[in-house]
Amino acid sequence: MKRKMIYLALMLLIWSAASVNAQVTIGSDQDPHKGAVLDLSQSTRLGLLLPHVSLTNVSDWQLSGDKANGEGMVIYNTNEDVDGGNGKGIYVWKDKWFFVQSPNGSLPCSGLPEITETSDSEVLSRVGTTAPELTVTVNDKGDSGLTYRWQRSANGLTGWTEASGEATTASYTVPNSVKGTFYYRCMVKNDCGTVSSPVFKVMVHNCPGYVCTGCAYDYPSDAGNVAKDYTPTTTDTDETWAPNVKIGALSYTPEDTQLFDAFISTGKDLCVYKTDANIDSYNYAAWPNAVSACSEMSDGADDWYLPNLRELRALYDALGGNGNSDTGTGSSDDFAGDSPMRSNEYWSSTEYSENSYAYYFTFSTGSRYYYYKTGNLYVRCVRRM
Repeated sequence: MKRKMIYLALMLLIWSAASVNAQVTIGSDQDPHKGAVLDLSQSTRLGLLLPHVSLTNVSDWQLSGDKANGEGMVIYNTNEDVDGGNGKGIYVWKDKWFFVQSPNGSLPCSGLPEITETSDSEVLSRVGTTAPELTVTVNDKGDSGLTYRWQRSANGLTGWTEASGEATTASYTVPNSVKGTFYYRCMVKNDCGTVSSPVFKVMVHNCPGYVCTGCAYDYPSDAGNVAKDYTPTTTDTDETWAPNVKIGALSYTPEDTQLFDAFISTGKDLCVYKTDANIDSYNYAAWPNAVSACSEMSDGADDWYLPNLRELRALYDALGGNGNSDTGTGSSDDFAGDSPMRSNEYWSSTEYSENSYAYYFTFSTGSRYYYYKTGNLYVRCVRRM
């Protein structure tokens, strides 16, 4: 027993001495180099495999633990599209990740590509028309030239994949054969690294007419679907009103600002039909027929309706604060260079009184008035997108 205790004490002494030196040689029985904690120089057929990490950018730490004590951390990045980096390779941390290109760790150029200009970040396109083009203008600070890679995503945040077609130049023609909202970016690379362009949002619609961006408005929540200048009585019922119009409870002094400001923006776009409604071979009708004609229209969709007063005002504003020429026909297919509305009066779905009057909007002056519901005015149907 005594001899066994002496043996254990001796082994503990040897282990303690080794721990004080804390130097190790791997692959050889030779002593480690005096200046090395870990000596691999004798391993002629084996290498050191660094941790594989997929960096999204070079600015953030992205590892476990505290970055405050991470200076000198070395990893192998597996993400070719690391933002601000130089693709796959060895990176070392010093306030940010640096790509190890040369023995002294410096980059072999003057800087990353600089994207100085882009085409519009939001693009609206109609199915089957001329496809839109996205472009980037880049200041190359490197020495080896630029490469471009256009990518597409369903949400503009994650899931980036290579864009289809010719997607390796400074411009990209976006496919627009299918309606929907799509996101694109351009990855630009020189010998310093890769940068990403801002994200482009491309909205492809199938509206058979003019798209008025952000022009959809709702009535106030306490007004149902009408805005009036009187207080409804308890005898008012939905049945006393025209189709798709509900009773409200607002009491207005019908000043423009008060009336228009009462509506609530939805942020949605309006698809404005390409022509005025054709009602019994005419483009104008009495108010009840105007409401019915729009609700019954089925060209490409079944959710057309007669726009409310605020939506007509928004359309007027979108057209530059004026209607169009006095000779406007209101029948352009795409409204390119031709205003989509006549310089005339159009019915709105907003009622002025229970049985007699409804509001209309005139595109010659940008004003609203009310008129007998039995009178004939122009009709244009819309739907929300």
